[in-house]
Amino acid sequence: MEMTRRPQPGDVLWVDRGLYHHCGIYEGDGNVIHFASPCDFEISAQNAEIRRDTFERFERGCPVKVLDMEGALSPAETLRRARSRLGEKGYDLAANNCDHFAFWCKTGEHRSIQVDEVKAALREVGAITREMDRKTGETVESVVELVCQIHDAVEAIKAPGFSKR
Repeated sequence: MEMTRRPQPGDVLWVDRGLYHHCGIYEGDGNVIHFASPCDFEISAQNAEIRRDTFERFERGCPVKVLDMEGALSPAETLRRARSRLGEKGYDLAANNCDHFAFWCKTGEHRSIQVDEVKAALREVGAITREMDRKTGETVESVVELVCQIHDAVEAIKAPGFSKR
């Protein structure tokens, strides 16, 4: 197990699963609160929920890091937020995943570092394409930007506390 430091209650944990990182909030006493499916099934909107699991079940033998975040809330507030959402469903890979959950618990902001990285990569593809072929690049960049803006809007709607007026 690879750790940047020993986890403390209220810390955000990242587990390296190869293509992605799985995130959760360390509760203490060997427990983690995270968005997960039961019994290691493939995660989906139908089976995922915010749940408490042992550290061992959370890490599944993969490398773990403690993620230090700027603008972090206190450990007590982070844990209060995480516990307040136990049993919640509504998983969405792009707009409400484990990263969104952990980031919200720790900072109050509903966002995903991993989704932000994908959007940045898409925008870079648009910029490179524009550079390669001005006419085609303009079209591709517009589509990429539109996809990113739609995602931002959907993510805002799914954020905890959002109310439709």
